[in-house]
Amino acid sequence: MTMLFLCSMVSLNASACSCASYYDEHPAPSWVYAQAANAHAIHASGASMCTGMKHIDERRADTDGRGALSKILGTQVQTTETTKLTVRNQTSLSGFQSLSLLQSKQLLKNATVFDRWVDAENCIVYSAMKVSFTDIEAAKAAEESEKQGKLLAKNACVLAKGSNANLSSKSLTALLTQQGFIINSAKKCQIQYRITTDIVDTGNDFVKSQTQVVVGHGSDLLWQKTYPGKSLSFNRTSRSELVKAALWDSLDQFQSDLAELKNIKVDD
Repeated sequence: MTMLFLCSMVSLNASACSCASYYDEHPAPSWVYAQAANAHAIHASGASMCTGMKHIDERRADTDGRGALSKILGTQVQTTETTKLTVRNQTSLSGFQSLSLLQSKQLLKNATVFDRWVDAENCIVYSAMKVSFTDIEAAKAAEESEKQGKLLAKNACVLAKGSNANLSSKSLTALLTQQGFIINSAKKCQIQYRITTDIVDTGNDFVKSQTQVVVGHGSDLLWQKTYPGKSLSFNRTSRSELVKAALWDSLDQFQSDLAELKNIKVDD
């Protein structure tokens, strides 16, 4: 009889939840299974399987909650920016998607945990997260203020020379516009993007070129880099198409540097 009792206790302890004692026991709050918004804030929840180490479980649940909150905020910001696009038609698709991502991350800086709960039966820790609409508006204002001091917000012009200067100018202008840079010939040119493309080798089925991109602000040099380009075809592609493909090979490399370029701070 004693042996059976001991075996039962061992079995009970083995199945017990390691985080059951984290918080006072009570039924699941309504926020555990639902995301919500009221007149003052947006709410979301996150969860983590128990490890028995409270600080780890809470951190993981908080991180998951921030992820859920980020999705809600990202959707909200993208909806707002899409509406602006419809009305003003001044920002590219990739531009406003990038902006919404930046804003949603900025908003999360003010997210707070307002409750926690543990599901002792399934051994899961939950965190309730919220961010107020007041903080959302403040974060948007801060992000916009910071954005105005960066390269991305400055009006630009594209100047091209070298082989196929017209093609280089149009291609770079299209790339910058797609990435949310402002190119408006009706306004003062604050930033100059100078592109020079030279053909270094050519054959019946290939072209090799190099493209230099120089970014300047008045007399200040902000960026300079040369990108190799190449194209190859076995389908009797015309030389003009090979030249265009080689140019875009260079611009694809330049595009990977645009994330850094966007955040360069520029004084007026």
